[in-house]
Amino acid sequence: MTSLGSLNARLDALETALQEENFDEAGLQLDALDAAQTTYLAGPSALFDVPGLSSLQARQQRIMLFMMRQREEASRHLHNGRQSLRAAHAYLTAESLS
Repeated sequence: MTSLGSLNARLDALETALQEENFDEAGLQLDALDAAQTTYLAGPSALFDVPGLSSLQARQQRIMLFMMRQREEASRHLHNGRQSLRAAHAYLTAESLS
């Protein structure tokens, strides 16, 4: 049976995977967390610990913000890489014209 403790443990595993940049594992943990939450919330005891659920939600939001920052950083790196490739291509083109 799923409990708030096990959901928090899954969040711990997800957070660890993200910090270690093990994105395959993070994806697996996210899928497992989603399935476990669905099971927990469908159960009869889900609404008995509102503070626990609120705490879990707050942790999830912090982790989601962390993931969004990582995504934005990766996007910046890709953009910078594309700009570097365009500059190198322009340099080579200009060099071949001279």
